[in-house]
Amino acid sequence: MMRINRLAAAVLLVLALCLTAGVQPVMAEETSNDITADGSSECIKYAEDLKAGKPSVIELSGTVITEMSITPADNIPKLRVTVQNMDSPDEGMGVPQDGIVQHYVKAALEYTTPETLSEVTYTAKISKEWLDSNNSSLLAAWYYNEPEGTWERAEIINAAGEDGYSLAVFKPEMPGFGWFAVGGLPVELILGNDTLPLGPEPVIPSEIPEETLPFGPGPEITSGIPEETLNPESTRAESTATPLPVVTVISGVFFAAGILLHRKKY
Repeated sequence: MMRINRLAAAVLLVLALCLTAGVQPVMAEETSNDITADGSSECIKYAEDLKAGKPSVIELSGTVITEMSITPADNIPKLRVTVQNMDSPDEGMGVPQDGIVQHYVKAALEYTTPETLSEVTYTAKISKEWLDSNNSSLLAAWYYNEPEGTWERAEIINAAGEDGYSLAVFKPEMPGFGWFAVGGLPVELILGNDTLPLGPEPVIPSEIPEETLPFGPGPEITSGIPEETLNPESTRAESTATPLPVVTVISGVFFAAGILLHRKKY
């Protein structure tokens, strides 16, 4: 009896020390990879004491989505998420038109509502062998826009490779839960389409509008050498046609008059 009392006292002391040190409660979680009646596998996780504005990462197993990050808008005491692989979408949903789908996934939220969340992201993992065999090199994800009844491509915010797998973190539009599709984009779409966020394409000279090209009349170029130096013949012709200066003519008249006066005198 004394030994049990001492053990209980030690446990209470440890708990008291943890609370005094400010240790946060550990996330409570439960995982189930059971096969459901329709042949799909699912993963169920619980999370407790989520703080507003602080992302909480939940690891998943048994699905093509390996991880999710939830950022609450308000403090959430407890929530449960269920992520389930699905063979195909429900009737009438259609399929993504701009890619090749490997898996469909359905994610559900319980014990709280999407309005209490500010952001949800998912990490998907696909083998590079599958991508190569399906003529693709880029992992892609889609979410089902239920109000519009269309599949929308999710924003890829990070991508990496790991041991023969391609990983991508994607962010769907809120509410952040519902139907997802994970697969790849065909190479021809990657190379021949401007829908990917790869930045502006380089400008090709042939695509520049004609009015922007400097093909108008260029500036007049001169050699800096006087024209008469370049064309001496025209200079000589102009010099012979130039009349004698007035001073020369007057000098000649006075010279002739002087000669006549001299002759008359002698």
